[in-house]
Amino acid sequence: MQTQFASAERLVDEEIYKQAELIINENMIPSLFNIMPYILLIINKQRQIIYSNQSFLKLLNFPEQKRILGLRFGEILKCKHADKLPGGCGTTESCSVCGALLAILECQKKKIAITKECLLETKSKNEIVHHELEVYASPAYISNSEHILFTVRDISTEKRKSAMEKIFFHDLLNTSGAAKGLLDVIVNNGYRKDTMELAECASETLDILVDEVKNYQDIFAAESGKLEIKSTLFSVKDVIEGLVKQYLKNEDINCPINFNCTEEL
Repeated sequence: MQTQFASAERLVDEEIYKQAELIINENMIPSLFNIMPYILLIINKQRQIIYSNQSFLKLLNFPEQKRILGLRFGEILKCKHADKLPGGCGTTESCSVCGALLAILECQKKKIAITKECLLETKSKNEIVHHELEVYASPAYISNSEHILFTVRDISTEKRKSAMEKIFFHDLLNTSGAAKGLLDVIVNNGYRKDTMELAECASETLDILVDEVKNYQDIFAAESGKLEIKSTLFSVKDVIEGLVKQYLKNEDINCPINFNCTEEL
């Protein structure tokens, strides 16, 4: 059977039903898998589904598992590439960049758990719907047969949130940077003393704002595991002087603050 990427080979329905029955007879599997709140599938060497938990069936609004047995992941979700060739899901050139398929193939080859992201375009009521998924494929040995445990998690909301955060921080930094630039022009061009004092104060406040935005960016990056540590040199003297200036502006602080340091730390 024609293929432009992964094997098109399939098992006939009779063999699929035999594999599915062996899994169902493993009493622990249905009992454990059906309490999972996310999609969980068992896939054979031919990448065909031989078991699905109830979460996936409810998502598809399928009353029974038999309707999906023998099909592949992209075929079930109506991926727009799944019906382009007779071999089905995984056999077109476009499938070569599918995260779900690559996770399955790499898992089969390396015999280790693989996690990837999958951008899936599906057809629903003559409309193209875009999905951003995280897929996990792990080797599973059931009834002396080698299969793949395949889980799927929708990360579309996480991706949109991350994109919005990047846009927000980018725009905020640009705006505060532009405002600081205008204030620096005032300071550097020698306007009236009181005007310059206000401009310097505003400029320092914007410096703090920019630092705060960058700090929040680092916090979000650290929480998502994407923080990159960059080592840079800085002046301890400048840091302390900056803190002293900030506290001197606080009218509630009555104690004298004095910091004199002629040496660069």
